[in-house]
Amino acid sequence: MLKNGFYFSLLILSIICFTNKASAQYYRDALRYSQTTFGGTARTQGFGGASVAIGGDLSNAITNPAGLGFNRRSEIIISPALGFNNTNSDYYTYPRNLSESTTDSRFNFNFGSLGAIFSKARNGMSSNFGGSFAISVSRINDFNNSITYRGTNDSTQLVDSFLQQADGVSWDELDQQGENGVFDYLGLAYFTYLIGPNYDDPQNFDNYTTPIATPQEFPTFQQEQITTKGAQYEWNFSYGGNYDDKLYYGLGIGVQTINYTREREYRESVSDASSPFSELVYIDRLTQNGIGVNFKAGLIYRASDRLRFGISGVTPTWYRLNEVFDEELYTYWNNVTIFDGYNTDGTENYTLLNHFSEEALYDEIYFSLKTPARINGGVAYFFGKNGFVTADIEYLNYGSSRLNNPRYAIDGYDAGFDFVGDNDVTQEIYKSIVNFRVGGEYRMDMFRFRGGFAYYGDPYAADDRLGNDVMSFTLGAGLRKRDFYTDFAVVANRYTSEVRPYELYDYNSGQEVNPVASVNQSRVRAIFTVGLFY
Repeated sequence: MLKNGFYFSLLILSIICFTNKASAQYYRDALRYSQTTFGGTARTQGFGGASVAIGGDLSNAITNPAGLGFNRRSEIIISPALGFNNTNSDYYTYPRNLSESTTDSRFNFNFGSLGAIFSKARNGMSSNFGGSFAISVSRINDFNNSITYRGTNDSTQLVDSFLQQADGVSWDELDQQGENGVFDYLGLAYFTYLIGPNYDDPQNFDNYTTPIATPQEFPTFQQEQITTKGAQYEWNFSYGGNYDDKLYYGLGIGVQTINYTREREYRESVSDASSPFSELVYIDRLTQNGIGVNFKAGLIYRASDRLRFGISGVTPTWYRLNEVFDEELYTYWNNVTIFDGYNTDGTENYTLLNHFSEEALYDEIYFSLKTPARINGGVAYFFGKNGFVTADIEYLNYGSSRLNNPRYAIDGYDAGFDFVGDNDVTQEIYKSIVNFRVGGEYRMDMFRFRGGFAYYGDPYAADDRLGNDVMSFTLGAGLRKRDFYTDFAVVANRYTSEVRPYELYDYNSGQEVNPVASVNQSRVRAIFTVGLFY
């Protein structure tokens, strides 16, 4: 178990320095694609996704395929949805001084689920009461979001992080990037003059300095906007059977697709014209997409007309993901002249700083990811034909995620780095959790009224300053007729996360000294389902 945040900080810094890539914190990708939420039809989402012991719905293909054994008729289902995401960010500079609060929002239209159920009736007097096969696609993760934060910092700045990461990197190593025209994260800072050789210490060729004055002398205005897009979907091919109206069983294959893009734009500026430095703009763009597969099985036992118990399991999901990443850095100076080493004839060389820009383009890679297995249990109690209450628990271990085998997409050769550090971090900081979902439905003739609550636990073991738990509140209603039905649900999620514009550590005190944006996020999705029997 992680004993303190400083050990965690060292792991993070070692990963960044080893790969020389600002995005190279793949342990976060492992968590992102593991933290799926309940999806499916408006009916299931209306009672909080607690469907492990509830059958008769397309959503059972996701949670417990045994529930498909309750279906008696074939049907086609479509569920369009709207998403509303809002963020409120408080920006803190070290040591935990609130600088400014900022809000942002994003809206999107999508399909929550789509599919068909093909039912087969009982065969004569057999105890096998038939079953149903379902093909469905459901949205299980929404990446559409926008976060903005800003504030004035008089204690640290981005160049401090560059200097810390450059410590021990030889001048020649960075000079060669200029000769080859291929830059990495540190190379961007080096060739836009944010950092440079410390010629006052000529005996150490891995020591760096900066022309930028300290933020104590010229406070720095810092701002970042992070925009993410995309979604994670699961295609399910599932069968649920019914034995003697007592035992319901099911098997399924899930095929997940991932489409994720992120663009970050970070700015620092100094308004005082007497400062040598004026402004920098750092931009990075990340795209990841891929496909994965899992297997699932489940049982539902009907103990009586009123009481049901359900259990289901999902294997790990095995993905192959492709990644494209690039980053740019622009610096603007107030026409200051700096000493820039010696010419070949031994004379001093000086450079006028005004405007510089560089871009780092990385080769497309692919890699493997295994996300955790899941075990679900559920119970449901029915009040005759008047409705029901239901509850689920779900167990998974986020620390079991594994990244493997990074290779260049163009030729399949080894990408030149491994995931040892990321897998170590995954084991250290992520933990096993138990999620729970509760809900109910009240029936009044053809009408249905639903409500629910879901709690998804904090995945972080000890470093809970990074973690977040998610609470979901749900409401729904429906109309059920002989040949069709319609359902509507609203799901409201609330959680808190943290964003850091850069990593910076005080090795003497063992503390993190970079700024932090605490982000309160609220997401509301509205789902409308139409089902047709045939």
